[in-house]
Amino acid sequence: MDQWVYRLPKKDFKKLAAVTIRESKKYRQSELARVSGFSPRHVSRLISGKVAATPHSIARLQAAINALEKEKRETAEILSRARQASQKSGFGNSPPRPVLTRQISTTPFQANALQARKCSLNSNRH
Repeated sequence: MDQWVYRLPKKDFKKLAAVTIRESKKYRQSELARVSGFSPRHVSRLISGKVAATPHSIARLQAAINALEKEKRETAEILSRARQASQKSGFGNSPPRPVLTRQISTTPFQANALQARKCSLNSNRH
């Protein structure tokens, strides 16, 4: 990967560096450091612009981003297969929870009014 980065004209390299650094902000710096082999401090300084981006550092950062994307896809695939397997085996198919209702307290006047309303609705249906 380094070889094509080194051959880029300076203007194109700056664009690639900007895009790579923008993409790297989607990930935790500790993850980028783990995968790229850079120290967390160096990753932080590279992303913030305190250290000049070199073709080598951009290539390593891009490779780390690609590796993290691959990890994310693989994890999603594993979780999907596990979910499907658990559904086939019956796990995760728990019965629905009962709906909780609460008793509404009414005064005798409200109860009579509700009863009268129900009766009038029933008589209108026939």
